[in-house]
Amino acid sequence: MSQPSRPQKVSRRQVLQSGAAGAAAAAVLSQASPASASKTFVPLSKPAGPRPNPKAPIGADQIPKIKHVVIVMMENQSYDGVLGMLNRPGTSTPHGAGLTRGATPTARAKNTNPSSLQKGAPLAQSFAMPTTAQMDSYPWQTWDATWTQFLGSPTAQSFPKSPAAANQGFVVSQSGPVSMGYFTPTQLPFISSMAQTFPVADHWFCSAPAQTYPNRMFMMAGTSLGLTTTTLPSINLMPENGTVFQALMRYGISWKNYHSGGITGASSMIWIGQILGPRSTPWLANNLSPIGNFFTDCARGTLPAVSLVDPNFDFSSGENSQDLQHADAFLHDVINAVMSGPGWMDTLVVWTFDEHGGYYDHVPPVFLGRPDQSVPSSQLWAGNPKLPSFDYSGMRVPSGVVSPYAKPGYVSSQVYDHTSILKLIEVWS
Repeated sequence: MSQPSRPQKVSRRQVLQSGAAGAAAAAVLSQASPASASKTFVPLSKPAGPRPNPKAPIGADQIPKIKHVVIVMMENQSYDGVLGMLNRPGTSTPHGAGLTRGATPTARAKNTNPSSLQKGAPLAQSFAMPTTAQMDSYPWQTWDATWTQFLGSPTAQSFPKSPAAANQGFVVSQSGPVSMGYFTPTQLPFISSMAQTFPVADHWFCSAPAQTYPNRMFMMAGTSLGLTTTTLPSINLMPENGTVFQALMRYGISWKNYHSGGITGASSMIWIGQILGPRSTPWLANNLSPIGNFFTDCARGTLPAVSLVDPNFDFSSGENSQDLQHADAFLHDVINAVMSGPGWMDTLVVWTFDEHGGYYDHVPPVFLGRPDQSVPSSQLWAGNPKLPSFDYSGMRVPSGVVSPYAKPGYVSSQVYDHTSILKLIEVWS
């Protein structure tokens, strides 16, 4: 299979109530620098205290207590790649549906005929990444690559008949052998400690088997209108019902998109028509704010009702070829700013990654149904152009919630995707 050019780099469906309910989270165990490969977990600077409503049964819905929802979407990591080797607190058992321990092979490696997966082809084993500094050109998460990773071969003619036969095409996809690498808890100390303390969703999938722009579009509007790549859409490309931010403005609910790179660095601007198109709101740009203001607003207790907090897409988002420790450090700074501010007792943070980046995950995508009649706009899948559609999610991504009302060490195995954030905002607001 010929190697296409490197894609442009940009450097549906259930409520999160169950993950946001219950007892307060406990303190994390030890101290370490978030940007070091320490063997100890980095702590939260202000761990949660006693349950705010001790009279309420554990697990009771406390979402009416929330006044601020903070959304942090990082980039390009799979669940297995980031949380797959994390143990459940106080045990040696997996924390959520993680990787199988031991020497069990997990995916087929490229053989002499890379356009097919021959019977008896050698298998590739998951391995611990030697460093958090990622490669530049690999792995890949294009539309073509993701469908190959899911169906097992770039010439597959049908969906796998069993889950065990799914997700066997990572190495033969454009991702290559590095796709089997995972990061250890000691390499990502803050994310690991946060996932040990607060609820994690081990069946949260990215909304589309595609790249950054489409998945962020789904998070904001429940569709990408057919977009499958990180090519900037037309200024006239806008969802029929607008975006969540336009809905918030329509009903007078405050929001901000805190960003690190000017207006063009704000992820809400992926839907360019929000400012330039016929459905634009002239004062939309007033809701874009430099990242430094997020930390100031946390300290002052002046966060809006909804915050979208963007990392630096060239440095701390988690995408290759970045050093993943910078993403770990960014999440540390954001979470601790929220927990240290006067609004902590009223806040729910939802953190996730936009898509899997081409890294291996053993849980296959799920059928969600098409959000609309959009047809994939990119190149059709090389093997069978009739198969791919928006009916299926993308791969699993690391995701969870942080709140003083969160159930400690809880793992939710409900199926979520990025549009669950839209449902949360709809139900809560």
